[in-house]
Amino acid sequence: MAAAMSTRAAPLAELARRADLALVGHAVQSESFWREGRIFTRVTVLADEVWKGPGAAGRTVEVLTPGGRVGHLGQRVDGSTAVVVGERVALLLARTPDGAYVPLGLWQGVFRLAGEGAEALVARPVPPVRVVGNPPEAPPPSLAALRRLVLEADRAAR
Repeated sequence: MAAAMSTRAAPLAELARRADLALVGHAVQSESFWREGRIFTRVTVLADEVWKGPGAAGRTVEVLTPGGRVGHLGQRVDGSTAVVVGERVALLLARTPDGAYVPLGLWQGVFRLAGEGAEALVARPVPPVRVVGNPPEAPPPSLAALRRLVLEADRAAR
């Protein structure tokens, strides 16, 4: 299948510097809705840890992603990735002018976690997009390594 979207893969440290909010949490609720002729999905994430930005563990964050399913109609947006209820994720998020949080670089700010604790394995699925320039960086192997990368990038940016 040919990719309908082209994107530049941002270095992980750049994404970490640009993030307004970086957290680890569980998706606890999901709702898709229509806005201006397009479908979006709002996922509520319960934060286990907040590495950067406002709030602390125990807060909920609403994350907006393009695409989803409303009734019998579904819409998929190339370059976006869904966060599924029950899934444990690390997220690098940007705040939009209207106050919503969105994953940085669409799929690039979403990391799926397997296992618990600091040694949880980290994966970042790449959807079918054409990556221009350098290929996407592999994510750090563990949650502890991803946390360290985010905190070091944030410190270097100050």
